[in-house]
Amino acid sequence: MKSTIALFVFFLILNSSVAAQEQILLAAEDAWYPYSAKIGREVKGRSVDIVKAAYKAIGAELTLDVIPFNRGFIRTKDGHYAGVFNAGVNDEVKRNYLIPRNTIALSEQVVVARSGESFQNKNSFNHKRLILTLGYTYPTDITDNPRNQIDRTVGDVNCLRMVAAGRSDFTIIDRLVFLSLLQNEPELRQKLTIVGNLEPNKIYVLFSKNDVGKRALLLFDRGMDIIARDGTLKEIEDTWESKLR
Repeated sequence: MKSTIALFVFFLILNSSVAAQEQILLAAEDAWYPYSAKIGREVKGRSVDIVKAAYKAIGAELTLDVIPFNRGFIRTKDGHYAGVFNAGVNDEVKRNYLIPRNTIALSEQVVVARSGESFQNKNSFNHKRLILTLGYTYPTDITDNPRNQIDRTVGDVNCLRMVAAGRSDFTIIDRLVFLSLLQNEPELRQKLTIVGNLEPNKIYVLFSKNDVGKRALLLFDRGMDIIARDGTLKEIEDTWESKLR
């Protein structure tokens, strides 16, 4: 029995030391608070804390480049980064990226418009101006519908400003991101409201389809399994919920 236990411990140490020798380079979104954003000289957010904890649990060394999501999305596809977050999944993503077993968030997708605007369902977008954030993934039945007048701009806050100014009729945004942005934009708070809800969006780290991306994905899923079991994941989620109340 003692020899069996010793062998088990040896393999645990070996696995940890192998992971520790590996350096994982991911692209972290610079402007999607409270999930991931550059605050001063640091990157902070709910997703940031989860991803860091996952790689720490497995013993890998993580480096984050904090850049606009669209750039990280493209540079992960071409193999410069092992992965990028925060991302939804659609048909294009499935073709071009590796998707882990574990999500990092469940994003509540809300429809925002000027006060007084009505919204019933996705058909309400027909022949209306819908502004979306460049590089973000949205349901293909919305983006591929020729009856929807879709434009894109950089950043959720710019989408909100265009709706508030009457240059667009609707935008789609994560509920927590919307509430966070309103805290710093009193003018938007007076003009905009949530008028509808869409299906929640699972948020992932997407990985490159090269060998580095495959290994980074494997370590990420192993680390996520660990922090889910030991309570670290729930502790992070609860901490951020309390910050946003």
